[in-house]
Amino acid sequence: MSVLDLKSGIKIPGIALQIAAYRELETNGTTEDLEFDPDKHIFTFNGQILPSVTSILRKEGLTPDYSMLDPFYALRGQYVHRAAELYDRGTLDESTIDDEIAPYLVQYSKASKEFPFDIEGIEKKMRHPIYGYAGIIDRTITGNKNYVLYLTKEKYKLEECKTLRADLNVFFGALAVRKWKQANLKQEV
Repeated sequence: MSVLDLKSGIKIPGIALQIAAYRELETNGTTEDLEFDPDKHIFTFNGQILPSVTSILRKEGLTPDYSMLDPFYALRGQYVHRAAELYDRGTLDESTIDDEIAPYLVQYSKASKEFPFDIEGIEKKMRHPIYGYAGIIDRTITGNKNYVLYLTKEKYKLEECKTLRADLNVFFGALAVRKWKQANLKQEV
C-alpha cells in the first residue's frame, strides 16, 4: 500500500517528510480507538491528545507556519479536498461546486484519468501505536510508489516521493525532539 497526498496551491517544503510519516502510518498504524475532532483538528487516543504529522513538522520548523496567511487559503484547501473525496466516492453533485473550487476539481479529474490510481482508502485517519502520532492520509493506493499531487487552477503536477527512508528518519528525529521538549521543558502538544 502506498500514499497519494493532495495539495492545492503552491508547492510546500517538507511535503516528503509528511508523506513518509503517512506511509509509516499506513504500514504500521491503526484506526483502533482513535478519535478525531474535525473542528479543532485534534486526535485523541484513550483521552490523550496525539500530535498530528503536520503539527510535529510545523512546531519543529520543518515546514512553514502558515498561520499568518489569510484563512481563505486553508478553507479553500479543505473544500478542494472534500470535493476530491466526493468525486472519488462517486457521490459528488457537481452543481454544488463553488466557482472558486471548480478549476481545482477539473485538474483533479484530469490527473485521475491520466494516472488511474487504484484507491484503497480515502481520508484515512490513523494513529501509530508505538510512536504516538496521528494523521489523515488523503489516499492510500495500491503499489509501491508514493506521490504528491499538486493542484492549481490551471494545471496539476504529480511527483513521486523517492527518499522515503531518509525522510522518515528526519520525521522521527523531529518527533523525538518534540517528545524531549515535552518531557524536559513541559511544552504543550
